[in-house]
Amino acid sequence: MQLAICRPSGGSFEAITDVFDKNGLRWLKFGDEYLCQAVGHAGPVAWQELAGPGYSFKEVIGGSKGGKDHELFLVTQEGRLFQRAYPEVPVLYDRGRHLVVSLDQRQAGQIIAHPARFAVSPVTRNEIVFDALRRPATPPHPIDPRMKNLVDSIDRANFAAVLTELATFPTRHSLSGHFRDAAKRMRDRLQLMGYEIQLQDVALPGGTTLNIIADKKGAAAGERSMTLVTAHLDSINHRADHGHVEDPTAPAPGADDNGSGSSGVVELARVFSRIPIQQDLRLILFGGEEQGLFGSKRHVSQLSAADRTRITAVVNMDMIAELNTRSPTVLLEGGDPVSKEMVSALAAAAHAHTTLNVNTSFHPHDSDHVPFIEAGLPAALTIEGNDDANHNIHSANDTLDHVNQDLGLEILRMIAGFVAGRVKV
Repeated sequence: MQLAICRPSGGSFEAITDVFDKNGLRWLKFGDEYLCQAVGHAGPVAWQELAGPGYSFKEVIGGSKGGKDHELFLVTQEGRLFQRAYPEVPVLYDRGRHLVVSLDQRQAGQIIAHPARFAVSPVTRNEIVFDALRRPATPPHPIDPRMKNLVDSIDRANFAAVLTELATFPTRHSLSGHFRDAAKRMRDRLQLMGYEIQLQDVALPGGTTLNIIADKKGAAAGERSMTLVTAHLDSINHRADHGHVEDPTAPAPGADDNGSGSSGVVELARVFSRIPIQQDLRLILFGGEEQGLFGSKRHVSQLSAADRTRITAVVNMDMIAELNTRSPTVLLEGGDPVSKEMVSALAAAAHAHTTLNVNTSFHPHDSDHVPFIEAGLPAALTIEGNDDANHNIHSANDTLDHVNQDLGLEILRMIAGFVAGRVKV
């Protein structure tokens, strides 16, 4: 196979992809770059002869390796978990959360069946893996002073205090006593803020864990909509090869994964506890995410028919505070088409209230937004941008010294602006 990277300097998406189509190139779009594969070319491709005004090609070194039985596969991963599990697999293209690798069917079958924290799918068509959104030249409309005050009330000291408290536990493994202690502390914080609290038992292989659910009812008469803000509270230390044996006592401070998201839920709870809202707000800290999304699956399965119809958005935070890009970036990942409207609204909130670069993807993968999407509910993951993926998660190295609080606070400002519009402050 023959591969090249194209990074256009101008021209519309339609014009660029039309060039690819005319030259027999299959493509995957990764933000501002395209990975192109020559399909059906009898001999070597002279890539520069395909270049034109506004675009050129750079051949991927190693792209021709592998036998004729090899195919391209797209990997979606958390951190570097695919590479940790399969260091022998050459990576042809690396954008952190997303990789492109070459595998034969036997290798692919073995990897797809592996219970690690990544997804592997064959590249069979032209596709946008993720898009990089352009910031509007001017805000679409003036920002309401009340909205600005609410967004500006996101507080660094409060966020840092909760994150430090969570990362101080030796582990927050879902089956550990430390998880129960952390859950109790977060429950008490939310209860003191005035939220109605429910604890939801969650069955796991080898034991049980729990979800913490905090509700605030809106003041509007009649049937109200409901917005959810979620994160998983548990942490884990995985073996590099992702073997089945799991040690609940292994050091797993989980500062970014997912102390950052959990601290974000608590900080947003503080902000919204102080103001009247018209529509309902539910905040959830899930257990059992690292074992296979058990907490979110349990919650979705127990939703009443009435609540399913009331949910208009689920914003899930998972890893929001490690800077893996040159400039602060958030990836908004949802389902197509169920999440498209809320992803657009989140992006608008990012552009209105923050300096974040925004990437969007409709390849939902392995976090607590997925069970909601599979149930037909609008949900989106907010996660740190990953041009160079997080190397520390699922290990003893996921510590506070790797956290970038500025990035986490910007993502919280975006979510605060989005949620405020949904619950109608």
